[in-house]
This record gives sequence, C-alpha cells and structure tokens, in this order.
Amino acid sequence: MDSITLDTEYEDKWTINGDCSPISDTKSDEINHAKNIDDIATPSELNFDQDFEFEDPEITEKRKDIEKCLDNPDAVNDERWQYFAKSKGGLICDEYRKQIWPLLVGVTREEMTDPPSLDELSTHPEYNQVVLDVNRSLKRFPPGIPYEQRVALQDQLTVLILRVIMKYPHLKYYQGYHDVAITLLLVCGDRASFPLLCRLSYGEKAPLAPFMQTTMQPTQHLLNYMLPVLPDDLPFEDILVIASKLYDDNDPKDLEAEVAALERRE
Repeated sequence: MDSITLDTEYEDKWTINGDCSPISDTKSDEINHAKNIDDIATPSELNFDQDFEFEDPEITEKRKDIEKCLDNPDAVNDERWQYFAKSKGGLICDEYRKQIWPLLVGVTREEMTDPPSLDELSTHPEYNQVVLDVNRSLKRFPPGIPYEQRVALQDQLTVLILRVIMKYPHLKYYQGYHDVAITLLLVCGDRASFPLLCRLSYGEKAPLAPFMQTTMQPTQHLLNYMLPVLPDDLPFEDILVIASKLYDDNDPKDLEAEVAALERRE
C-alpha cells in the first residue's frame, strides 16, 4: 500500500476562484461570495472530538497501537486498519481518521488531482440542485464557525460533489449526498475527500452507488428490506409507488425555480 502523508492542518484545499452560489434576486451583500480558506486571516481550527477528563484504559492502549502503526503505515495491512475502525472507540479522533480513512480504501496521492474550472462546474446539469442542498447544510457545520469560513467550506463542498458526478457522469446526485460529502471534507480536507467520496460512490461495493442510479429501482429494492420491521398499518408500499411515479413524471430541473422561490419566501 502506498504511504500517504496528509496535511495535518485544516487547510487541505484547492483554490476556488468565483462564486458557486446560484444566481438569484438576492441583494449582492447577501450572496455567498466564494473565498478560499487560505484567504481567511484567522481560520478557526475545526475540532469535533470530545474532551474527557478520564479516558478508558483500553482506548489509551489502542491510541498507542494506532500511533505506532501510523509511524510506518506501509507495514500495516488492511485488516489491521479495519480492526481499529470496528473495535471499541473506533478511530478515536479526527487526527487519526484523517490519516486512516484514505488508507482503509487505498487512496494514493496521485488521485488527489486539481479541481475543474468554475465554468465547467456552473454548467453541469446538477449544479443548481447541489448548490440548493449545500446552502441548506448550515446545521452540519460546527456551532460558532466564522461566516467567511462557512461560506468557503460550502463552496468547497459544492466543488467536491460536482467533481465526483463529473468524473462518473452516469451517477445522479440525490438529496442527502452532501451530508456524506461534508463529513469527509471536514475531517480529511478537500484533497483527500475527493477520492474518498469517489470510492463510496462508484464501484461494485460502493455503498452509495445504488442511490445514484437513473431510476429509484435499486433504492426501492433496498427499502423493501425495511418492510418486515415496520408497523403493519404503515402504507409503505404505497409511499414507494407514489414516490417512484412522482420521480418519473417530474424532472427535478423543472422544480428548481419553484424550490428557489419557496426558499426566498422562507
């Protein structure tokens, strides 16, 4: 396995020139203007780990084992990384997750390529829907995050998602995909999060692939496994049939203007 030395600081990023927000009637001072995180004078450190006065001795020993393996990752096999991830305490903290997540799926430095241009992004058919969902993602950011830093992250999130669906044109974006993408972005930074999100989205064992097809049939097949554990009086099958028909009869692009108008009224 190739050794990966990931940036230890938060600023694992691309340069994004321009604004990834959709065109709207909003006043100019209310529009999210893209800022690269490098341009922010004093970006705060994003830390999602809880601090405890007392740490479980098992976790303390596990921490030592992880650090020893990270000192020489080439000598560690996939099963060992998987054991750390699945056993008590998981990967413990974001410092370890940032280094181990790419190792778990074999991401190499060569896969961390430059992003496409803003012009390419803004003309993609999924662009407006992605931006709408990303702009709703405020709750997924740490409380108290500076406005400029949040805007920069939202723009990076838009670019990250569009990079994946541009690399794999047959994949279709679905609402909620940004929740997965932002987790990778916040923990690993945008260079490592791109190949990680690709691994989750495309391939025989990619967990998100069934939900990114042109129809809802693969999703409906998986949802059918939920029926035995749902109450008997819940009209779940009717809901699936209606949802599938609505999806087939209504092009999401036709609803974008209506959704944008509703959001402006809110």
